[in-house]
Amino acid sequence: NSQGMEESITSLSIVIPIFKGSHFIEKLLNRVDQTKNILSKSKVNLIEVICVCDEPIDDSLRIIKKLQLKFTYLRVIELSSNTGQHLATSAGIMSSIGDWICTIDEDLQHDPINIIDLLLTSTKFSKDLVYARSKFGAHANSFYRNFFSKLSKNLISLITGHNTKITSSYRLIRGNLARSCATCMDKFQYLDNLLFYQTSKYRRGYINLNLIDKRDNKSGYKFNELLSHFFKNFYSSEIGVKRFFLFLFTPIFLSSSLVGIFLIKTAQDKSVYISNPGWLSIFTMQFIVLIILGLFFTYSVKVYSIIALRSLAMAPYLLIDRSKDKLIYENLKKNIDTKNN
Repeated sequence: NSQGMEESITSLSIVIPIFKGSHFIEKLLNRVDQTKNILSKSKVNLIEVICVCDEPIDDSLRIIKKLQLKFTYLRVIELSSNTGQHLATSAGIMSSIGDWICTIDEDLQHDPINIIDLLLTSTKFSKDLVYARSKFGAHANSFYRNFFSKLSKNLISLITGHNTKITSSYRLIRGNLARSCATCMDKFQYLDNLLFYQTSKYRRGYINLNLIDKRDNKSGYKFNELLSHFFKNFYSSEIGVKRFFLFLFTPIFLSSSLVGIFLIKTAQDKSVYISNPGWLSIFTMQFIVLIILGLFFTYSVKVYSIIALRSLAMAPYLLIDRSKDKLIYENLKKNIDTKNN
């Protein structure tokens, strides 16, 4: 109501991409409603929950529309086709109006009550982006998927120098930062990569939670799909020039050198220099050309990544208002005990 809006010191939007959530969505929204009541005591106004229906394959859409009668702040967005989690989340973010935006999964893995902890961390340390990370891995019930998820994040962290190991789909983001990144999303991007591009490491954080995957143990992703996710994550990441050459050109140079040494040793053992005089000069020239081609390839890939990033027309910086952080934190801290009621 209008009185609640006047009394609130900040507002919150929740975005939930929906694909197969018919068994979970009502329980999830009931939990969201409990969280809304607790947050209102700290003058944090949960103004909307946006369910983004990403062409659901079950009865989710009908159930959500029915639940709108119970939860008046519930909004439903239908996408024209299945776009995937990152684009669906971005569509919801684009439709949001909150000062803060929290993204959560549909399957009860992310307990909405932990939004309080995310807000406490964000406002206490003036963070702009905070993740809720599982202590046991993102997909603890699926060894196959969890292993490749960890491997992918570790490799991307190593290559980019960004701690992408903290990322998860349970995140709290300042509203204008989230909407700025969502505006620039396309089907080749990962939302987290854009969020990392727009924030410094000092404004990113995470909390560890006991997140439990309530789906069955079987991973819905095949190996080729996981591989596709990795490469999409890789080429949409921001990579510094030094690291790019270190991790892309160095392997080319080392492998070429090892092959070259092996061939020279083999040629010497078989006295090739007698039957084919001048072979070493030709081989050396070919090796130099190969190194030059490797440099050109590495440079071309780096230029492509720069062009791809700039084509998104993303602003190089944003204006962030953190003036209310202390007040929000103090209000939450004062009422923190109500979380367990």
